[in-house]
Amino acid sequence: MMHDLNRSIMLAMKIKQIVWFILTINLLLSVRLSAEVITDGTLGGVAMNLPGPDYQVEAKLGQQFGGNLFHSFSDFNLNQGEKATFSGPNTVSNVISRVTGGNRSHIDGMIRSTIPKADFYFLNPAGIFFGEKATLDINGSFHASTADYLKLGEAGRFAATHPDNSLLTVAPPSAFGFLGQSHAAITVQDSKLQLSENNRLSLTGGDLFIINGQLHAPSGGITLNSMAGMGEININSNQINPPHFQGGEINLSQNAQIITNTNNTANAGDIFIRAGKFVIQDEVSISSDTKSDAQAGKITIVADRMMMTGKNTGNGTFISSKSHKGGDGGIINISATEAIDIRGRSLINASAYKTPQNAGQVIIQTNDLQLADDATIDVRTRSTQGSGNGGEILIKAKTLTMTEETWMIGDTANQGQGGKIDIDADRVYLSDSSAIASVTSGEGPGGDISLNAGSLFLFGEATITTDSTATGTAGNIALHVNHPFVTDSAKITSDTLGNNAYVRKRQGQANLAIRLGAKPNGDFTGGGGHAGTVCFSQQGEECDNNSLIAILAKRLPEKQDIENCPGNNQNDLLLVLKPRIGLLDSPDDLR
Repeated sequence: MMHDLNRSIMLAMKIKQIVWFILTINLLLSVRLSAEVITDGTLGGVAMNLPGPDYQVEAKLGQQFGGNLFHSFSDFNLNQGEKATFSGPNTVSNVISRVTGGNRSHIDGMIRSTIPKADFYFLNPAGIFFGEKATLDINGSFHASTADYLKLGEAGRFAATHPDNSLLTVAPPSAFGFLGQSHAAITVQDSKLQLSENNRLSLTGGDLFIINGQLHAPSGGITLNSMAGMGEININSNQINPPHFQGGEINLSQNAQIITNTNNTANAGDIFIRAGKFVIQDEVSISSDTKSDAQAGKITIVADRMMMTGKNTGNGTFISSKSHKGGDGGIINISATEAIDIRGRSLINASAYKTPQNAGQVIIQTNDLQLADDATIDVRTRSTQGSGNGGEILIKAKTLTMTEETWMIGDTANQGQGGKIDIDADRVYLSDSSAIASVTSGEGPGGDISLNAGSLFLFGEATITTDSTATGTAGNIALHVNHPFVTDSAKITSDTLGNNAYVRKRQGQANLAIRLGAKPNGDFTGGGGHAGTVCFSQQGEECDNNSLIAILAKRLPEKQDIENCPGNNQNDLLLVLKPRIGLLDSPDDLR
């Protein structure tokens, strides 16, 4: 009896699997076979099923108001090898299409426009899917959205959810409008959507998924907006109304690419991304680089939460606004109200490569910033020629955590200034050989490191350092910290010929606990310049006799450099390590 019951259960499970398989095949076949472009009859005459596979969407099928040419479809789908060609007079500036039938658009062919310099808008509130063979042949910008309506100027509206609520005008598109709290997704999978130079590509909808897909707008711009609430998004400024608009999810994975690089005299395009949750993983690249004498672009990311994860093999995941030739590096500005997690060979890079120009800026503002597993923020200038400066890393967070060999680095290899690193946080944790470093390997001075924190914890061979490996002087280290704790072979160093390194209290009573397991050896060679000092201007407990902060030097500093240490007076605790001298209890011991 039990045996028969088990056989029945197994048979039922097999039947269920077969049914699901058949349904899946039917769904795929229906998508393949039902590709069609059908007008809905609300504009330009009666509803019409256009003949394919080369669908001709002429101006007479829609309505023109000034520079706006409007089209309305009940269904819009393209199979592989098919294309929809939009045509019209040269007076058209915007080709604006909507899909009103309630079915998602599956685009696996070409969307083409023969109207010179006309921008193209495509709205389907039911969703949009770009498949492997989806391509664009458009002379202007391209905007795809699952918005409920497109706002025209101040008062006009082209509605896709409720077509009867439309008010067509000659005013250009000004905003995407969303009704309700839930919106359909836009997916780009295995396809390459590319525009000609100096044009903008935008995706605005509910959740956005780019899976092994590529968005290319060279010297133009790319905008990704994910929304999960009611309101409007301005097309040109990306401002939202109301201001506290709830965002959805943007997920980039499996070698997805967002590229606005430049190879000519035009600057690289800007990239703007806004979401509630922003996830990038599996060798994704977001790039606004310059490979000419033009400037790298600006990358702006606004989210509640951001997770950036690379693979331990391959190229990793990166966000890049760097210079490869004669232009400056760009600006990468990331803001998340809750948390940013960067890990797994992830790189945020605004460096200058093979160029005498300047590196760019990386600006990060969040509540909780975590770097782990070989993640790096890099604003180096790597050319050995010229006087290009390293960039800036500016961090503002409540908590900064760096573990598993992560880096913030701002170097110079030429006559320029090294990169500046400025951190403002309530709590800072560094461990597992992680480092905050500004290094000069050329004639230029190293950059400064400034850290303003309530608590600082360094352990597990973590390092804060300004180094010089050549003739340039190392930069300053300024630690304004209430409660620093350094232990387990961690180091705060101005390695080789720096200027000054000092630690001050930030406010109130400061308790200093420094227990370094590392023993500086002083056996360095080469270089030239001045070593640094470490000054503690603080109140409360002093270090015990075994406490140490090391300034490692290739050559001894002059006496006056020690006496000019910021805040140096009889009430300060001054610790200086020099070969054959050791620890000094006070400035008087230098006399």
